[in-house]
Amino acid sequence: MIPIESFEAQSMSGIFVPIVPGGGNISLTFQNRKEYVEKGFHFRLHELDKQVGICRAFFPSVASCVSFTEIRPCKRIFVV
Repeated sequence: MIPIESFEAQSMSGIFVPIVPGGGNISLTFQNRKEYVEKGFHFRLHELDKQVGICRAFFPSVASCVSFTEIRPCKRIFVV
C-alpha cells in the first residue's frame, strides 16, 4: 500500500502540497517512485529557504545591537 497517491508531500505545517507543478494530478507509481523521492527530498530540504533568507538578512542588524562582551558562555552541566 502506498500512503500517498500523487506527487504531493506533507509540509511542516501539516498540509499536503504538490512537490512538482501539477503534482496533485500525477499518480505515484512503482515506476516513478525514485523521482518522487528525489523531488520530495528537494522539497523538504528547501522548505524553509525563504524564512532562513529573512533571518540572514536581519541578523547583522540584530547582532550590531548586542555587545559581544555581554555574551557569556553557558555553564555546562555534565550528568554521569
